[in-house]
Formats: sequence, C-alpha cells, structure tokens
Amino acid sequence: DPALLLLDEPTTGVDPVTRRDFWDALTSLATGGMSIIVATPYLDEAERCHRVAMMERGKIYDIDTPAHFRSKMGVTRLEVKVAPLAGAEDVLAKSPEAQDVQRFGDRLDVMAARPDAAEADLRQRATDNGMKVTEIVRSQPTLENAFVGQLRKMRGAHAVPPFPKPSATLTKKDVVIGAKDLNKIFGSFQAVKNFQLEVRNGDIYGLLGANGAGKTTSIKIICGLIDPTSGSVTLLGRSKNLRAAEIRSRVGYMSQKFALYDDLTIGENLDFYARLYGVDDSVRQDRKKWVLEAAELSGEEGMLTKSLPGGWKQRVAFGAAVMHEPAAIFLDEPTSGVDPLARRDMWRMINAFADRGAGIVVVTHYLEEAEQCNRLGFMVAGEI
Repeated sequence: DPALLLLDEPTTGVDPVTRRDFWDALTSLATGGMSIIVATPYLDEAERCHRVAMMERGKIYDIDTPAHFRSKMGVTRLEVKVAPLAGAEDVLAKSPEAQDVQRFGDRLDVMAARPDAAEADLRQRATDNGMKVTEIVRSQPTLENAFVGQLRKMRGAHAVPPFPKPSATLTKKDVVIGAKDLNKIFGSFQAVKNFQLEVRNGDIYGLLGANGAGKTTSIKIICGLIDPTSGSVTLLGRSKNLRAAEIRSRVGYMSQKFALYDDLTIGENLDFYARLYGVDDSVRQDRKKWVLEAAELSGEEGMLTKSLPGGWKQRVAFGAAVMHEPAAIFLDEPTSGVDPLARRDMWRMINAFADRGAGIVVVTHYLEEAEQCNRLGFMVAGEI
C-alpha cells in the first residue's frame, strides 16, 4: 500500500478488457489517496489521467489536463469519407487549411482551424483529382491529435521514405491469406476452433481478442510454423508445403515476442534478415538504408540492438520483416511501445504495402489502431 506508485508502460501487450480493469483499479487507488505516475505511449490511456506531462528529449514541455491539451489546439477534426482512399491522404494534405491528415481504414481525419473553409477546399481538391467525398463529419480533436501536433512542432516533419525499387503493383483481388475450419488442440486444450479467414490483395485485416484468445497460434498455423489438428490453409495460392523456400521468400512475419537478435548490431540484424529472405544484392543496401531512415536511425547501424529502447526496436523489426517486399504480411502487435508519431509512420508504410497489393494481417490490442484496418475479426476463446 505505497503512498507513491510509479508505472513504466504497464499495459504494453495487454488486451483492452484487462487494460480497462487495470485502469479502474488505478482509479480506485487514486481515490483512496495514492499518488500515481504512469508512463505510456497510448493516448487513450492518458485521457484517464488527471494531468498529463509532455516530455521530449529529457525535458518536460507542458503539463495540463487532457481537456485543456485538446482545447489549446484550436482546431476541429473533420472525418472525411473519400473514395478512392489510396492516394487521398497525399492529395488532401496539400490543402493550406489542413494542419494534419491521418488515414484510417475507411476515412481520413483532417485537423483544421477554419472548418468551413477547409471543408470547401477538401471537396474541391478531391473533385479536381478524380476523387469523391461522400461525407464529412465534424468532431473534437483527440488527445493523440494534440500530442502529435505538438511533437511535430518540436521535432519537425519526418517524411517517411519511399520503398526503394518496388515491384509492380498488384491490381487483382486474389485470396492471399486464407483459412477454413482451422482447429488446433494441445492435449486437452483447444486453442483454435473452426477459425475462418480470407484476406485478398490490398486488404488490411485486424485480428482482435483478449490475451490467450488464440490469435498468435492461428497466425503460426497459417504461416506453416505449426501444423493444424484439422482444417485447411491457403497462402499465396498454395495449400500444401507452406514451408517451401519460394513461399517463405514472399511472406513477412513480425513476431509478438522475438524479432531481432540483441547481441547483433542493427546492421547485422538487417543483413541477416535480408539474406534469410533472399533480398537481391542489387537492392540490399538501398533496403537497409530505407529501414534505418524510416526508423530515424540513419548512421546508427553499428549500434547493438539491445541498447535500443523498445519502440525503436519495434520499428527496426518491422523494417526487417518487410525489406524483401512480401506479398503476405503478418504483424503481431507491431507497434507495442511505439510513440504516436512513429506509430503513424509505421502505418503509412503498412498502407503503402497494401496499396501495392499485399495482403496484411495485423494483431493489435489498441482499438484506435484497429480503425486503420479495412476489416476486423474478433476472436474469443479460439473462435472468430
């Protein structure tokens, strides 16, 4: 029963239901007189704090209530439904009325100080570029909107580098990742029950569920890492011999727990994965440079991986998982511990792969992040 409780990212990897119970417990402790300091990269959690301190490069820049942080922005959030969504972010971000543009699975969120002028300009720009705005809904900015806006002012803009020498875009809509009636039994425990999945070219499918729901086991079965007890899997048009080299070289997999070797440098890790995935020598250096630039670690390839903070390690691990430009991508909690600005950069890259035709499955516990997906599957006790 301490008077002061210090918690350093306590809910990383914790599912939404358990996280809510955890925060209800903290509220109860605080009501009883305990003082609590929580470090968190997730702004929906920061919304539950009495006061929030914004820290950057060792210095606290601002302390205020969540409501005051949001109101100080002086902007309105415009939720813009526009088709086609791919490319609309770049087009509408050029509007002088748009202070910030973020892409989600079915819309763009635009921050604007003058919402009337912004709405008119966005509609006109969409029309001029062959796009159609079907709906614009106004709402208040979130704490994440406010935090990202302040971070950008302090850090400056970080442009996500384009993927070097990409292959031709896939325009077909074949099933890239599929599962039918999957079951997996370990002894007397059934981890996966009649699991169904269908992900086509360009889809981003979000797999949600509590810890222990069977999400990671299902992904391992589809990747060919473990065999199902029953059921069938389709991966890149193949339903048998999923461990064959020609299949592995077209699959990207970012593990929930293990992704990089701590006792290797960043550059050695990237070299290892490039060779493992068969990245051609002609593009290997360009792809390594792309990962380092995207992770804001240019010139740091000689750093030991174990010295990286968790969020930076996740960014390098993501780059290592996709540097061979896979057609099927599995991301198991890819942004755990990653700050909001870096998380946006990672999702821009995920969207870019989807726009070129990759089929992507993302396991996540953060529901604002789940809104980045085109479709969602809820998994409970092994079942969709």
